[in-house]
Amino acid sequence: MSVSVTKAKMSSIVGLCREFVFKKSGSIRAFASLIGKLVATFPGVEYGPLHYRHFVRDKDLALRHSAGNFEVMMILSEESIIELEWWIKFLPTASKLINHGPINYTIFVDASRKGWGAIVDESRTQGLWSLEEAVHNINILEMLAALFGLQALCGHLHKVNIRIMSDNATAVSYINCMGGTKSWSCNSVAYKIWYWAIERNIWLTAAHTPGIKNVEADVLSRNFVSGLEWQMNAGIFSKIVDCFGVPDIDLFASRINHRVPAYASWKPDPNAVIIDAFTSDWSTFKQFYVFPPFCLIARCLQKILLEQATGIMVVPLWRTQAWFTRVLDLLIDTPRWVRVNKSVLEHPLINHHPLSSQLCLLICKLSGKSSLTSAYRQKLRMSSCVLGDRAQGSSMTYTSGSGVNFVFKEKLISCTPL
Repeated sequence: MSVSVTKAKMSSIVGLCREFVFKKSGSIRAFASLIGKLVATFPGVEYGPLHYRHFVRDKDLALRHSAGNFEVMMILSEESIIELEWWIKFLPTASKLINHGPINYTIFVDASRKGWGAIVDESRTQGLWSLEEAVHNINILEMLAALFGLQALCGHLHKVNIRIMSDNATAVSYINCMGGTKSWSCNSVAYKIWYWAIERNIWLTAAHTPGIKNVEADVLSRNFVSGLEWQMNAGIFSKIVDCFGVPDIDLFASRINHRVPAYASWKPDPNAVIIDAFTSDWSTFKQFYVFPPFCLIARCLQKILLEQATGIMVVPLWRTQAWFTRVLDLLIDTPRWVRVNKSVLEHPLINHHPLSSQLCLLICKLSGKSSLTSAYRQKLRMSSCVLGDRAQGSSMTYTSGSGVNFVFKEKLISCTPL
């Protein structure tokens, strides 16, 4: 069962909205009257509260400038014009359900100064804040935790009712009221939360839960394996793209450190196209980019070989590792190298990489296709050394006086500084 606005009232309000859209101005009193009429329709307009707060802001600013004189003319902002157009379009068919039915899913969310966490049934996820987000008020962070939790854990759902459990009363209020006027930042996040839900025909309610009963989400928002969030500096990545081309996907990334729009994360993530890169077929990508945790390098190389995939891989220049000869075997282009300093690798919580004083990274274009690797090796010259260097007695890797070089299968691989 639903409630809707009467036809006569609807026609009157739509007419007033059209008049303001046409003139883009009017007296403060007339605009305040229209706001009152719109608010009165909320019991019959499901998403009405989402589309009137710019009106209130414009009216309040106009009153402030006019010293409280309601007879002064005001000019509407572009945002208010857009919201008026929404009312003109949707009010004629708007209605509001009296009861949305039982709750289908409950999500527990929490935020700390470090990150956010969310739980739905047995599914859990978490994430760090970006440097820009970390400076926000805790109320905004709590609302962002709700948004990211919904996106990460409930993105596959449609036509359901979800209850958000939070220990932050402000977040609960802004979600239930579809926004507010006291904090414009909180209102903006509430708008994003509700439009995420509207796109999926999901109804949301929020309820307060004491912090003592929200322990699991709280732990997720505070405890992280922080070493997984390292990323290449944007300038360095731009040079990599110049050398090897733009990749289709970043296979080991997260919401805050992906270098291309499409990325895979290792746990549920708000915008990831793939959860766990190892569950996908890498050969479906024209060219991937992967900067994996060092402990997963061997596994990544094995997957590239088995699936005959092609892409860009960043590895440390550790010649004695068992996987290093596999890297050389899969090369299809001249490797680039870069010595790590405080600016090469970035992390939202850590100033510099613990190995920055001794780490050198190798950026390689690799392929599991033997035709490509063979074609690359045929272009290489046989092993030789620069005048003054020691002669190579076997096919071992070495660093010559003129740069980073390797000898592999009797071929000289000379790396270029990035």
